[in-house]
Amino acid sequence: MHLMLSGRLRLAVPGEKALPATAFSLELDDGRVLHYGDEKSMGKIYLSAAGDFGSIPSYLTQGVDVTSSDFGFELFSGLIDRKRCQTRVFIMDQTCLSAIGNAYADEILFEAGIHPKAPCHALSPEKRRALYDAVRSVLAWGIEEMESAGRPLEDKVRGHLRVRGRAGQKCPRCGALIRKAGVLGFASFFCPVCQSDLTGRGLDWTKLPSG
Repeated sequence: MHLMLSGRLRLAVPGEKALPATAFSLELDDGRVLHYGDEKSMGKIYLSAAGDFGSIPSYLTQGVDVTSSDFGFELFSGLIDRKRCQTRVFIMDQTCLSAIGNAYADEILFEAGIHPKAPCHALSPEKRRALYDAVRSVLAWGIEEMESAGRPLEDKVRGHLRVRGRAGQKCPRCGALIRKAGVLGFASFFCPVCQSDLTGRGLDWTKLPSG
């Protein structure tokens, strides 16, 4: 399943209310029902024989699972080495790291103190290490926040995010106003003070209009 932006799952008992725009429901062996709803019809569901993933687009080209024990610093260093794209583009490249979306890409870069437009090849060894550590710690933090919220499976839990979607609000660390910029067609949110280093590109975001 690739839920995209609006796909939602709900695990329910028989007779319990289904999701809005329910596309299909699966009756499970234990009597419960798994509903899939998608108001924008953007999600994709694939059915294949067990272990046969070749017919699923992009499945076999997915990068390393960043929540697994396979995701070590040596592997990360090999993936980012010689990359010349912007850092945010790299951490959202599903053929390298699987799977970081828009919201947590912003939170990871905020934690690491790296500007989303900073080029990978210009990051110092210390910043590369900070980026790796941020991937691990921010995703673990996000999972904990979602679990502790106690919200239904289909809900998006976003209240804990520090920069994502908070343009014009104060940075929780330094008080500067959170900014929004486009990176490869996606909106990116960052603090122009905590994430000021563009590694030599010379653009001072603190002096640009906040609108």
